[in-house]
Parts: sequence; structure tokens; C-alpha cells
Amino acid sequence: MKLLPTKIITNFLTDNEVDIIKGYDGYDPYNLWTRSFDMGSNTTGDKELSVWGLDNEQCTEARVIFENAIKKHVGDDIILNTWHILTSYFPYRAHTDGLWGEYGLDEKDYPNGYTFVVPLEDYDSCTIVYDQYQINDKSTATFMANNDPIDSIDNEFYEKYLTHESRENMRYFSVNTVFSWKKGNCLIMDRFQWHGSDHFHTKIPEKKAIIAWTTIKRSL
Repeated sequence: MKLLPTKIITNFLTDNEVDIIKGYDGYDPYNLWTRSFDMGSNTTGDKELSVWGLDNEQCTEARVIFENAIKKHVGDDIILNTWHILTSYFPYRAHTDGLWGEYGLDEKDYPNGYTFVVPLEDYDSCTIVYDQYQINDKSTATFMANNDPIDSIDNEFYEKYLTHESRENMRYFSVNTVFSWKKGNCLIMDRFQWHGSDHFHTKIPEKKAIIAWTTIKRSL
């Protein structure tokens, strides 16, 4: 399957549009879920992330703003399947966002789509997008078992961005894009493409962004 191109779009949302959407963060206590660090059979109690869902009728104004931005900057064939405000307290390690049957993806009619990342403020952080992808399996172990190490990421890059990652795991990836978190700018990438955070937790306590998962209907 052909990978969708990674893009960085400056001024995807205006400051005012970001602030309107940001106003929905935390407005509904029933719309929140959190995840704490999983340490095997124990949980530390420290939050790893919090998510405020935006898929309900009360968020219609925000959804219209975001869908209009998608149409303006990307195209009108993008379907917004689900979106949320993510607060990260600890960096995401390398992962993908795609499984068949998950948030609109389906092998027959909607085989792929984009992940959108839009920071809500300027942060001393970035998202690393890798060249590699994996279809319908999010397991790093599976990816490593099916591929050989390429040793593309050198020690300088690893120490600058990726010390929260296993150095061994990073032997299997090469860097496609480094997206700096600036308010209103947008990163879009194929949902099957590997990506992850830098080690922002060594510099700032948290960061917030709009995360949206979309699909594109298969061309006839």
C-alpha cells in the first residue's frame, strides 16, 4: 500500500481558532480519560496522558472550524473520524495509529488516512516521524522481528531527542520529519507510519495538542 505523504502546514489554524477549540479542554468531566504509567503488575499513579474527547454535539463549533481547515489546507476527501485534545506528561514512544476496524479504517473501502497533530501553544518539543510503516499491527516487537536494523539514527540525534526510547529499538528506524510544536501549525502523516515524541519531559512538565484520526475513501 502506498504511504500518504507527510506534510507540515504552517498556520493551519489561526490563534483565535486554536483558542476556541482549546476552550473545550476539560469542559465535560464525563469526556475525560487518563492513563497512568504501567509498571508490569503495578501502576505508579503518575499520569502519562489525559484525553478530552471532542466527538459530541456540544463541540459542533469546534468541529466545523477543524473540518474547514482540513478542506482548505488538505482537501475535501478527508473524513474526520475522531478527534481529541491530548495532554501529554510523558513522551509517547514510537507507535502507529492504524488498525483495520479502528476509527474508520477498513481494508476494503477506507484503507488509510492521516493523523493530524496541532499544538495548542508553542512548546519546546517536537514529534519525530520515521520513514517506516507497518500495516494493521502496532507492535514494535513485530516490526523488529520482520525487519533488519539499519542503524540510521546516530548517537547525537538520539541524545538530542530520543533518550526515552530504547537505543536498540531505534536501530530499526530512520528519520523522515522533525515537527516542532508551534501553536496552530499542523503535522499530518499516514496513520500506519511510525512516529513518536521527543523527550520533552526533561524540559517542560506537559504539552497539549489536537489529535485527529481521519480516513480517505479508496479511489475507484
